Amino acid sequence: MRSNKSFIWKIIIVLNIAIICFIYMQYIVADREHKVFGVTYMTMNNPFYEIMDDEIRSVLEARGDVLITRDPALSIEKQIDQVQEMINQNVAAIFINPVDWKAIEPALSEAAAEGIPVIAVDSDVYDDDKIACTVVSDNYQAGVQCAQHLLEHRDGGNI
Repeated sequence: MRSNKSFIWKIIIVLNIAIICFIYMQYIVADREHKVFGVTYMTMNNPFYEIMDDEIRSVLEARGDVLITRDPALSIEKQIDQVQEMINQNVAAIFINPVDWKAIEPALSEAAAEGIPVIAVDSDVYDDDKIACTVVSDNYQAGVQCAQHLLEHRDGGNI
């Protein structure tokens, strides 16, 4: 059973990473100096975010860039402080999975005012005008791929 869960996570992450890489290439990298990016997920106590962080980091570091990862541990106050820290460091972009989709608004407004694009990861924000884009998992397609994987690796089962 563990391998099936692992396979599901890999599918979801690969889909997210592909989209994030596209966004990175299209919107953020205009010139080729080394850049610093920031990311704050709602918690790093979830393997989904650990794996996503590793994948984003590997793409950025392969290009000579740096990723600063912060864990607000489900505290919106900490997350707002973390976004402010990234703004103060003048990061090239911020990836965010907000703890609270409405309360994060002031931090998003400040990033937008500073010209720092914010990419919402697998979550909505209250005002889409404050972010460059939202990247979400394609859960339907992940389910299709999981079903195909099960059909290829199992003779039958109870559902």
